[in-house]
Amino acid sequence: MKRTLAILIVLVALCMALGSGAALASDNPAVSILQRSVETMGQLSSVAVEGTLTIGIEGLLNTAVYDAFSAKLFVDPLKGHMLFQAMGVKFEAYFEELDGTLYLYEQSASRWHAQTLDVDLSAATEPEPAELVAFLDSIEGLGIEGTEQIAGKEAWKMSAAVNLREFVGQEEIEEAVGQVMGVPAMGIFPPYEPVPARIYAFVEGDTGHLLRMEIDLSQFASDMLTRLTPTQPGMTSAALVAEVKIALDFMDFDAVPDFEIPPEAKMQSEARVQ
Repeated sequence: MKRTLAILIVLVALCMALGSGAALASDNPAVSILQRSVETMGQLSSVAVEGTLTIGIEGLLNTAVYDAFSAKLFVDPLKGHMLFQAMGVKFEAYFEELDGTLYLYEQSASRWHAQTLDVDLSAATEPEPAELVAFLDSIEGLGIEGTEQIAGKEAWKMSAAVNLREFVGQEEIEEAVGQVMGVPAMGIFPPYEPVPARIYAFVEGDTGHLLRMEIDLSQFASDMLTRLTPTQPGMTSAALVAEVKIALDFMDFDAVPDFEIPPEAKMQSEARVQ
């Protein structure tokens, strides 16, 4: 799960770097708000992110796990610092862009490990406004639920049901399921089945800043738990209801203090390249 969250945060930074072009009209007001938010976030040079991963299982297990993570992100070139806390254990990671390659450095058991992320930065292009509007318009059920106060700011609340398989690979799905359920998940969820999720976006009306994003995987987790949990006498597996939610709060827009990646982490990358 730590690797999955790290990749999620890196993708946030990539979205910032790509930005968007001029606005185009849409009949859906939620699309117009989100398009403006993409453009606003794409113009930022830095942003901080704080988030939580909540896992709750009701029924026989009655468990709840709350993981926390934070990140500082810079673009042009891409650079980030991430901190994770999972079940009382802390992890630290950095990423940076060097000569068109994206490196991820992770600290585990007091040692740094480096790897390259399979992202072709040279092929990344800024999305055309028409493509962005068409993509947002294609999201079934995307709409405005109202307004909420986020960190003292008035924000539009929007939501939509999506299939995460359109954005996440089978390997990442199986890794996440295995981490959540505590058992190997290979073959449990076939690659042709959808991964249902509900995404919420909170956008400040005055600035267009994305203040919060929530990803609700509860239905998907409940389906997985039903498959992995044997039915007990007198009880159906449907009695077990899982809650899995990721929440990301964005702040310090264009106001993130700079930082240096530790030399010992970068040495791993240099040894790898040679």
